[in-house]
Amino acid sequence: MADISQICVSRILNVLEQGGRRAVPEKALYGKVKGKKVSNADFRRAAASLCESGDILLTKQGYILCKAHDMFKADVARINRTFGFVRRQDGVEIFVPGKYLKGAMPGDTVICRLIPSRGESPEAEVCAVAKEGFSEFTGTLVSENNSYFVRPDSFCRDLIAVSGKDVSVKEGDKVLAVISKRGERHADHRCRISAVFGNSDRAYSSALAVLYMNDVEVEFPLAVQDEARHISGMKITDKDIYSRLDLRDEIIFTIDGADTKDIDDAISVSRTENGYALGVHIADVSHYVKRDSELDKDAFLRGTSIYYANKVIPMLPKELSNGICSLNPNEDRLAFSCLMELDSEGKCVKHKFSKTVIRSRVKGVYSEVNEILENRENIPAELSEKYDGLIDTIFLMQELAEILTANKLKRGAPQIDTPECKLDINENEVCVNVSRRERGKAELIIEEFMLMANESAARTARENEIPFVYRVHEDPAAEKIRDLIEVTDRLGVPHPQFSSVKPVHLAEILNSVKDSDLSPVINNMVLRSMAKAKYAD
Repeated sequence: MADISQICVSRILNVLEQGGRRAVPEKALYGKVKGKKVSNADFRRAAASLCESGDILLTKQGYILCKAHDMFKADVARINRTFGFVRRQDGVEIFVPGKYLKGAMPGDTVICRLIPSRGESPEAEVCAVAKEGFSEFTGTLVSENNSYFVRPDSFCRDLIAVSGKDVSVKEGDKVLAVISKRGERHADHRCRISAVFGNSDRAYSSALAVLYMNDVEVEFPLAVQDEARHISGMKITDKDIYSRLDLRDEIIFTIDGADTKDIDDAISVSRTENGYALGVHIADVSHYVKRDSELDKDAFLRGTSIYYANKVIPMLPKELSNGICSLNPNEDRLAFSCLMELDSEGKCVKHKFSKTVIRSRVKGVYSEVNEILENRENIPAELSEKYDGLIDTIFLMQELAEILTANKLKRGAPQIDTPECKLDINENEVCVNVSRRERGKAELIIEEFMLMANESAARTARENEIPFVYRVHEDPAAEKIRDLIEVTDRLGVPHPQFSSVKPVHLAEILNSVKDSDLSPVINNMVLRSMAKAKYAD
């Protein structure tokens, strides 16, 4: 026997379909739907469900069938001060002029219909908000004419007025607000403040707001902390070492940023009779974090460590990430190593993965290694002392990395220069400067070695038919390549003729403007033309 709610839904739709485009008043609709087993409450629940699903709409004249009026369901993708975009079920985004948004907010499910367009692209108006998807948002508290408002972070819209203000909240604070009242216009919305993160000028306060809106847990559960404390007190035993490849006598060391505390990878390079021996060693966290333990389950949910401003939220508690699972110098550590043999031309002829025990010689710093590489004949005394016994290895690393880079270029890999910003945070956690983050030779060396280890891992998985997750780039979209070619033609930049684009073609375009004033523009265009990296199906 059919469920009462299903009966109600079916009857409501039948009545409205029979009425065509005509609106049916609520009382009249209930009169046609009700029966011995259908109460007024059943009717209201069914009607509300159909409104939320976008099948029907309640207007001033009564209920109407949305499809009879060419209405469609969509999600509000984004809004700003003068317009917004809604995303249809098929993924197409449609422009909505600001006066037709009807107070809709990002994340809302809305009922729309097309309106005459002022341009080539379609335009729509919001007829109703079917389901509110927006309640919490972060922003900055501002004061205007003795009233308080919140300027939202996540969308560019009018200030949202605050209904009452806690005396502890100050102008300029980064806050968490909740919509307390909806209006027909955005200016009619009201909100209340539910949490304060601190002054918005402080990087940490702004970061906390971003973390909150992305459901990032800053603190670890007590059960996870307890496990971490127990493991942090463990020592490496002879039994742990017995079954592992002992590499403690090898020249192995780490290179990271000066402030890095969670040191998770190390490098070793030596010259062999036929070329080079390259080792990439990562901390063997799996020795300590067992499957289905509290640590494992929490780390699975986190997925990664998060680095922001001048802080980090590690995937594992700092007792592990900065302690027994960090490849700290002059301490025995359990590792998982990718050991590769390369010929004199940089081709990997043999590789294997082994559980190892290592002992890093020094905590290398990118800026220091770069200074060594740039001053071979005049290395500062303090660096000579710190890296005693490692200088030759550092230059051997550079030699091998240059060979690997040359091989990559021969294969046609595009060398895209994408400058990154560096935020300088002072002791008060205020950003005082934004500069370009420089990437020196040391950073490129580590990048090349990590790529070799990744290739070895992928090759091992494929050769042994191991289920594996591959991160790949799809071919660029034809439209974006056409845009790229149009720009290069207008700027007089030579480019190869091709029917289907390959990485080598993009590399040729980049090489043609290398070290020229056009390089930043073309770099940006090539980057925009490429498909985003994704995990292969």
